[in-house]
Amino acid sequence: MKKKFYLILSILIAGLACGLGGRDASAVGMARGAVIRASGPQVRGLISSPLRSPTPRLLGASVLPLAVLAGPAALTAQVGPAAGIAAQAAALVAPAAAGSEKPTLFENLSQELPQLSEMPTQGLKSAADDDFAARLGGKAAAAVSQDDPSSPAEIIVTVPEGAGLTRDINRGQTREPWAQGQIAQIGISQNDLARYHASLFGGVSKINTLIFKAPRQDGQAFIAFLSAKGYEARFGKIIPKPEPIVVMARKVGLAEMASIIRADRLQKELKKVLGEPRAAAAKPSGLSAAWQWIKARARRAFLGVAPANPDLPWAILDGYSWIKHPFLKGHFTKEVDNSSDGGSHGTHTAGTVVGMDIFNFSGRAYNIFPGGDATEGDILLKLNAAQADGALATTNSWGDTTGDPKDPIAQLFVKQAADGMHHSISAGNSGPYPNTIGGPAIATYESDLAINGKVVGKVKRIKAIAATEADMKTARFSSRGPGSRTTQSQPDLYKDYSMKPDEAGVGVNLVAPVPNGPMVPELGGPGQAMSGTSMSNPGVFGGFMLLSRAVLVLLADYLPQLPEKELKIFAMDVARYAMTQTARRIEAPENQGDGFIDVWEAFQFSAKLLKSSAHGSVKTALRQGARRLMGFWTPGAA
Repeated sequence: MKKKFYLILSILIAGLACGLGGRDASAVGMARGAVIRASGPQVRGLISSPLRSPTPRLLGASVLPLAVLAGPAALTAQVGPAAGIAAQAAALVAPAAAGSEKPTLFENLSQELPQLSEMPTQGLKSAADDDFAARLGGKAAAAVSQDDPSSPAEIIVTVPEGAGLTRDINRGQTREPWAQGQIAQIGISQNDLARYHASLFGGVSKINTLIFKAPRQDGQAFIAFLSAKGYEARFGKIIPKPEPIVVMARKVGLAEMASIIRADRLQKELKKVLGEPRAAAAKPSGLSAAWQWIKARARRAFLGVAPANPDLPWAILDGYSWIKHPFLKGHFTKEVDNSSDGGSHGTHTAGTVVGMDIFNFSGRAYNIFPGGDATEGDILLKLNAAQADGALATTNSWGDTTGDPKDPIAQLFVKQAADGMHHSISAGNSGPYPNTIGGPAIATYESDLAINGKVVGKVKRIKAIAATEADMKTARFSSRGPGSRTTQSQPDLYKDYSMKPDEAGVGVNLVAPVPNGPMVPELGGPGQAMSGTSMSNPGVFGGFMLLSRAVLVLLADYLPQLPEKELKIFAMDVARYAMTQTARRIEAPENQGDGFIDVWEAFQFSAKLLKSSAHGSVKTALRQGARRLMGFWTPGAA
């Protein structure tokens, strides 16, 4: 009887899969590809592991049963010699041997799958596509669009060091004589460009990379021409626009998030010195402004705190950010390609940063998804522009699934980190599988932290951020380390590579600003709950920026004498190092890296570190006593 049941069920579902037709065939194809790429024990992992997730968008629930239950005949007909895979698929649907007390894998699957009667045919492909987007952060990065042979495609060209690319070329400078002269110096003439219908799109000298555009039909010939000259040339990648993940969990507001990561205590202490957060345009004028100036200088002289709120410029590279949202208004000074596209992702992530570093009014918004998906060349140019515009740090809730450390985008992050910039990047949504850290989150750069000439430790200036629920347990979707697909596939090359992710923060059902949605009193405007490492990353980044500000304001007495920009970089290095040292070790490093962040504990650590390295003085001791009398925080206080 059991055998008949399995046989009938397999035939029914195989028929359903075949009946999906052209539009829905991709779901079966995707499943078939997943099974073909696996071998041996991996097949079991691919099928069984995702099905234990409580989330509604499941790879196993929406895709794999079509390939698995279609049976060996269907698989063999489609993949030819893949007999071994077909045999494994057959084993999954075969009933247990007589007398066996253990349930078969199929019986386990049957208990965990939703009722097939509840999943209409038209929903199968949608469910499959939704799950693929949820796990991998969107569609897989493609080299170039295949829709129209005449459509422009990016060609990324990397030339050797010293080849002549000595100056950045922005999009508006490509026709300048000096820009044309640079490409002529590396052996690309205007006649060459005309032959392949190519045009210069930009250049980033820091990584010796040029970006061209050419019709896709001419692109391969142009690449061959460039490769013959000894240059690395290829089609640019397309980075999919991030999509939030649906997770069944309670909602977490920004105020609660600040409490969980213990940023709220630091916000409170900064308010005692800086007052309520106030944008530059809202600052008082006349006698009131003069009084504020006198009071600030007096506090610096008698209490040892910074005289004013320091300017810490930062950049968000994301989709459209509605910076006029009541919660965000006044917190941004620049926006690039930031026209509305109907999306909410960029506004949500920007609002999360502002919700943590409530005193920051120096944001720059770069929309890297102005046409839907992002292009590799456009990301390179905007990331480069962010540094040129003065940003000291960036937050990035996007990426691909390859995790290639040698990728030009990853290399630009590394070069900028060497200049003192800090970067925070979503680890990826490909969990719970190991070695699924995405790019550019796989990038790494460490710098020595020296205080008074003594190196006290290493600072991670690029951090990949994992996601947890409100209880600090790693979200199932959060990408795991210790590496990526690329580093895992080349163990000899990356055997000593830094472990990822680096830190973790709340990223499940976080309520933050969006352009349209229900009114949220805490936000003063529309808000929405979203999930993903896209959400945890800006929260961790905002906490880091708040901590950097606190180091500059509350620990001014213990800071070295440095030029303004160098002092800010030093404070950010101290903050990043302190967060690494004080993160809560809740789960294994491959899940959460150094741990779940604790902003207040990191501030306490920063104070102890700087105080112990500073040269004490009577003036400093008197200032600390005055701070205690005024009710201000003092080093050594709990």
